Amino acid sequence: FQVAVHAIGDRAITSVLDAFEAALTRRPRRDHRHRIEHCEVAIDGLIDRIQSLGVLPSVQPIFMAEFAVAYIGNLGGERAHRIYPFPEYLGRGMALAAGSDSPVSSFVPMHGVAASVTRKAWDGRELGPGQGIPVAEALRMHTRGGAFFSFEEGLKGSLAPGMLADLVVLGRDPFSAPADELAAIPVDMTVVGGRVAYER
Repeated sequence: FQVAVHAIGDRAITSVLDAFEAALTRRPRRDHRHRIEHCEVAIDGLIDRIQSLGVLPSVQPIFMAEFAVAYIGNLGGERAHRIYPFPEYLGRGMALAAGSDSPVSSFVPMHGVAASVTRKAWDGRELGPGQGIPVAEALRMHTRGGAFFSFEEGLKGSLAPGMLADLVVLGRDPFSAPADELAAIPVDMTVVGGRVAYER
């Protein structure tokens, strides 16, 4: 089995990593792709353990936009600004997959992309200044990342021959749009299995 465990705080992440390490020591497996869902407060050496065990962080950037007040109130400012250290993951060459956790938060992918880039809450405050990532990386987390995390990178996640013809056509180029306008980019068309499923 590929195991996915929900863990948000550093203590929970530590417990999950302890369990994964014990299981993988007993029964070693290459390319297991065990996952930690959320994996938000990965601080104080936890990224080293995540990487060394080959565990995958499955993240929800939209949480930064929607729950900034709760993060700051519950974690304190210093720890709240250290959640979701995307540049560190990417700088180490680690894979990331991004989702929404809907219906807990907005299901709109561009909301998550925008939060990955700006790290801004809806009220304008920023979590982790300087920790935003480029649009290309944010889009990759929301497409190829998810496909890789589910062992489906040969089936979906990118536009290439032989892949599923599932795609969206955006109403604006996200690479030329200002970062603060990414969340408002509309979807003009959705194609599923090569057939148009939605047109604006």
